[in-house]
Amino acid sequence: DLAFQPVLRLITSPNMPSEMWLEGHQRPPPAGQPARQAALQVLFRYRLPAAPKMAAYDVDFHFPAGASDGVFVERPGPTGRSSSLTRFRRDASKEVAVIERIFNQLHFRPWSRVAGWALERMAALKAGLLQSSQLPPALQDGKLILVPVSRDQWPQLLSDDLPALQTEGWAIERDADFPYEMFDADDFEISLGDELGTGQSWFRVGLKVTVSGQPVDLVPLLVGLVQAGWLTVEEALRDPQGEVLIPWPYDAEPAAAGAGRLALKRERLLRLPVSRVAPLVAWLRGIFMQHGESPEGELPRVSRYELGALESISAGLRVAASPSVTALLEQLREIRTGQGLPRLEVSPNVNAQLRPYQLDGVSWMDFLRKSQFGGILADDMGLGKTLQTLALLQGELDAGRLDLPSLVVVPTSLLGNWQAEAQRFTPQLRLLVLHGKQRAHKFTEIAKAHIVVTSYPLAVRDAGVLAAVQWHYLILDEAQRIKNSRSQAAVALKSLQARHRLCLSGTPIENHLGELWSLMDFVSPGLLGQETQFREYYRSPIEKRQDTAQAGSLARRVRPFILRRTKHEVARELPEKVESLLRVELDGTQRDLYETVRATMDKKLREAIAQQGLARSHIVVLDALLKLRQVCCDPRLLKSNDATRDMTDASASAKLELLLDLLPTLVEDGRRILVFSQFTEMLALIEPELKRLKIDYL
Repeated sequence: DLAFQPVLRLITSPNMPSEMWLEGHQRPPPAGQPARQAALQVLFRYRLPAAPKMAAYDVDFHFPAGASDGVFVERPGPTGRSSSLTRFRRDASKEVAVIERIFNQLHFRPWSRVAGWALERMAALKAGLLQSSQLPPALQDGKLILVPVSRDQWPQLLSDDLPALQTEGWAIERDADFPYEMFDADDFEISLGDELGTGQSWFRVGLKVTVSGQPVDLVPLLVGLVQAGWLTVEEALRDPQGEVLIPWPYDAEPAAAGAGRLALKRERLLRLPVSRVAPLVAWLRGIFMQHGESPEGELPRVSRYELGALESISAGLRVAASPSVTALLEQLREIRTGQGLPRLEVSPNVNAQLRPYQLDGVSWMDFLRKSQFGGILADDMGLGKTLQTLALLQGELDAGRLDLPSLVVVPTSLLGNWQAEAQRFTPQLRLLVLHGKQRAHKFTEIAKAHIVVTSYPLAVRDAGVLAAVQWHYLILDEAQRIKNSRSQAAVALKSLQARHRLCLSGTPIENHLGELWSLMDFVSPGLLGQETQFREYYRSPIEKRQDTAQAGSLARRVRPFILRRTKHEVARELPEKVESLLRVELDGTQRDLYETVRATMDKKLREAIAQQGLARSHIVVLDALLKLRQVCCDPRLLKSNDATRDMTDASASAKLELLLDLLPTLVEDGRRILVFSQFTEMLALIEPELKRLKIDYL
């Protein structure tokens, strides 16, 4: 039993099948095709062990064993002369297993007559006819030559399959004229070159590697492959432990090897780890998706919004950039890794003691402001998003940067809450609420205000007025109101001009990733490309195919611009119970009905007191208070007469509207909710709304 080793020799072969396939006719290759092509030769190698005065000796066979697997081999002596004959038995089953693996797993096909015979022998072995598979004498001098089914297989074969066989003990040999040259790259370095842009900073991105001591700019190579569609996020790029081969063109074509021979065009291949290449390829594809392809010869141009994604894929690499950009990347790294940012000193003019997580939130928003980024503060409800935002704006006032008004857009039901909290926590901030039918009289006061608060419906109606103002901050509370990118509110608000943008939302994603795109398109336009491109590149693969690679790519891209804390995460910082008092302002028909009932009951009460005194009129007093409380909860609770019936039928409830705003967010957060009302009829009015929202209830 001699040691057996399969040998694969990388060679070039005439670019035509042998006479077995062409019936003995030699024909030149078709016009435009090279005369030779890359091919594989299979050898079956046995090692004769060392003997007295004789070294170990390798014997190669060019075809698998036939019916007789016993062979004699002349073994050379020390002077090169034949000194002995050695007889041994070849392992036919192992040799056929080699052939089977090459044909079936590596997907090669015969290119010589011997290779065709080997394929027949493999079939004979499976059929139990091995004894009839004798090598024809005419093929004794032939070679077992194969080629891939597709020439595009060579990069994968050289990068994955052949190294895997080599680790199993197969020998891989290479002829001098084999057209592919393999090189290993190391010493990665990313460079960021500043470039003037309109409205924001842009960068030219370079990626250099060292190959045999020579610096090579890798980005043009990757760009060409991405643009040609050669590199995609397929299985070959998903194995973090794998490798990928990237063509590296010669600056000048080397001379053909072998005088008088028609040699193939040589091609250099860089062997790169997938863990480095795959994120870069995904990132470059994302850039082309958003900004289009760069002109030939130019490095990709990326906006500062891309720095968050670049930071995540550049971890462990050297980055050559200006000190300011280097510091920015370091801060983005701290955000990505969860280390946080240095806490900002909150203004002493904020009448509140912020908790540690709230200080982190203000510091994060201030970092976005300094870095010219927008972001989404996605804390759970009740964690103080309004207070954190007010503290940020108070700091802007103290620093003298609040020289323009800031616009805050909120649901109608939260107008009173913003007004109350601003007066309580930041009384130095001049607040202007645009609400009601008479709000047009306040438009002239916008320029003097620090904060202007309006509702989503009124922001659409007053879009022309708001668009004429240059804002310092544009802030959307309960920003999921613009989750539909085609809604009037989304279109109107995205058209406003502001230095900085923020979204406040406990549920930036309620149903699908398209909602996240709409919010990110507001705070960081261009970060996720156009909506159709986002749907093709991220949403469809993630939602329909559960593509974890694309999900990870999206997470890296948006991570620095979303701050999400749940109550569970900050539970230690919270008191035993948190109370939030939300004041609801009546509006429209409900307010008119309240005033009608108030005036009617006022007259009735005065008459009762005049007739029987206050002490004997308490029933009338309680009846008046009951009716006013019913109107405040929901006008339909009021037992209306003819004078108020039209109002109750057409009116809406501000409290019910607020409740229906709050419940979906709380349910999304996994909360259990107790809704209390002294009016059982109010519960009957809430019940069909819960069914409409598909919220389970008891």
